[in-house]
Amino acid sequence: MRRVRCQLLVPEQIRGSALVSVGGGQQNPTKRLRPNAMAFFDSEIVQEEAKRLFGDYQQLMQLGGEYGKFDREGKKLFIERMEELMDRYRVFMKRFELSEDFQAKLTVEQLRTQLGQFGMTPEQMFEQMQRTLERMKSELDQEV
Repeated sequence: MRRVRCQLLVPEQIRGSALVSVGGGQQNPTKRLRPNAMAFFDSEIVQEEAKRLFGDYQQLMQLGGEYGKFDREGKKLFIERMEELMDRYRVFMKRFELSEDFQAKLTVEQLRTQLGQFGMTPEQMFEQMQRTLERMKSELDQEV
């Protein structure tokens, strides 16, 4: 199912770029070019948000496996949490796009390349997720 593939790309991109490159001992090319500038991934705020996004995503995906067993309120809560997570991820990715940092720009390009393999752009991924959540809400409204 296409929706599942898109969901799985999100945390992998964060983990693959933000968390690994920060702690992996790799030298950031931006630091060599601008020694006084803080690299994007050196920011504690960026690191913490990446960790929180990834952790929250993993928890929601584990819960999502049981979605069919949730009562109406549980389903509403799950959908709300997914919407909040997607909003946070949108903001997080926008920070990458606006950054002048080499690693941040590389991360955006890697995400575009990965999604391109599925015939999608990041914008289309967010739109697809929004449509999926809207469909879930609609189905929930039809339940009595």
